[in-house]
Amino acid sequence: MELVVSIKDRRVHVRSGSTSLYAMFATTGMDDSTPRGTFEIEPERGDPFFNAREGMGARCYTGFLHHGVFLFRSVPTYAHGAYIADQADLLGIRPGSHGCVWG
Repeated sequence: MELVVSIKDRRVHVRSGSTSLYAMFATTGMDDSTPRGTFEIEPERGDPFFNAREGMGARCYTGFLHHGVFLFRSVPTYAHGAYIADQADLLGIRPGSHGCVWG
C-alpha cells in the first residue's frame, strides 16, 4: 500500500499496486516547499499538538522526511483541538502549509 501525493492537483491517493482505493483533498506547501520524491514513513507520529508560535496545531501527524520537519498531518487546529475553518477551506484549493501535507 502507498500514499501518492499530487502537488499539482492537491490530492492524496491511497493505492494498492495499480488499484486506487481512496482519494482525498489535500493542502501542500506554499512557495513550492513540499518535497518531491519517494519517502518512507518515519517513527515521528503522534497525538494532538499545538504550536503556540504558529498559533495552530493538529489532531494527528506522521513524519515522512527529516524526522518531524515534514509531516503528513490533519488540518490545522486551535489549541483546544477544533479545526481552523479557513485552513480547512484550503483543502484541494491552494497551497497553505510550510511544506507539510494536510489531509
